[in-house]
Amino acid sequence: MKKILFITICLAILVSAIPCIAATVNIFENGSYENVSGIIGAVSDSSVSTFIYNIRGDNFTLGVGNSTITDLHWWGFYSSNGSIDYLAPDNFTIRIFEYTAGSPNTTSSYDPVGTIGRSDTGVIAISSFDAGPVGHYWEYWMDFDEALSLNPDTDYLLSIINNTTGDPDRWAWAATSGDSSSYGRKYESNAWTGITDIDLAFYITGPTPVPEPSTLLLLGTGLIGLAGFRRKFRS
Repeated sequence: MKKILFITICLAILVSAIPCIAATVNIFENGSYENVSGIIGAVSDSSVSTFIYNIRGDNFTLGVGNSTITDLHWWGFYSSNGSIDYLAPDNFTIRIFEYTAGSPNTTSSYDPVGTIGRSDTGVIAISSFDAGPVGHYWEYWMDFDEALSLNPDTDYLLSIINNTTGDPDRWAWAATSGDSSSYGRKYESNAWTGITDIDLAFYITGPTPVPEPSTLLLLGTGLIGLAGFRRKFRS
């Protein structure tokens, strides 16, 4: 009976060393929205053509062992043209660009798709980039249909474009504090231009890292050896 109990405990220790694959962790954090005076967001809306930059992007780099993306999270708000908030389901295009010679490519390398959701933060933006009415900050997320594996320690550019059908308002990607560095372009066919007055609010999640097989083998061998030593000691 004691032997069975001992083996059960050993197996429980081994299993506990394997994290739940379904769990996710933050693998990149660019910051949450910040409701302070000044630049509180940047338009990134396919229905808009009146600004120098109608499409926005921000850079990110993933670390070794944390370079697989399962979910994307960001913040934004609707503003101008008389409507405080747009209540119909939002639609977004997500694009990820690689860099060449230190600059993001014009054409995206990845266009992930998935289920998009949003939650009202209940916080009203305190001012507007164009003095129009401002709505609530919304927290958005996309659960990727398929996990996306990127190269670690490599620069990428994330672009989030609102293309909601019938949207009466301009949509802005919320700003956050950071390095005040991002990118913009007027149309998707244009090259990206570096911008030094705004950082954009988002974070990326991925699967919990799973131990290497060699690590599990070493742990299992140790437990088996411990069991054998205990048996020999009792003999």
